[in-house]
Amino acid sequence: MILDLFKYYASFPAIEGVKSIFSNGRSTNPLYASLQKEIEQLPTHSRIPEINHYVFGQSYDAVKSRIDTLDGIYLFLEFGELSSGRDNKNSIQDTFRIAVTIAGKTTNTTDLVEQALLTDHTLRLIHQLRVLQFSDQAQHPWLKEISNRHTIEPFVYKEFSSLGWTILYNREGTDILGLKDDLRKLK
Repeated sequence: MILDLFKYYASFPAIEGVKSIFSNGRSTNPLYASLQKEIEQLPTHSRIPEINHYVFGQSYDAVKSRIDTLDGIYLFLEFGELSSGRDNKNSIQDTFRIAVTIAGKTTNTTDLVEQALLTDHTLRLIHQLRVLQFSDQAQHPWLKEISNRHTIEPFVYKEFSSLGWTILYNREGTDILGLKDDLRKLK
């Protein structure tokens, strides 16, 4: 599920900005090279070429370290809690929190007009991503589990020297992780 998110959202930024996320060419994890090859061979990439970079992660320090090296516009994908519940018919309903941010770097000399221009530009880009995401539902069935209700909120992050917008989604579905199938296999 996590790698599906990684690969799907990697199709939006400029491909060179996505490739640069693979900064540890000496990884001992055998899946590292495989994932890197998949990204390089994406059937569609650079779907929104104005997005220069890709950031993916949960660790504040690792994300900040990556963003500190960037300039221009970036897509930052993060995910949160996975909640799960059963109803009276033993049906499992899962909800997975996803946040997709498109932001641009600022400097100490960025004035209010430049901030307004960047805010407007990144709002147009986040809307473009949202349109493409909803149009991709036939190609990526898990996108149909994205809730119809979502929030688009400003991303103003002084620690990242960035301004932009974040879409907060819930992926809602029946037994997203396949708990029932895994339990059947144990029997």
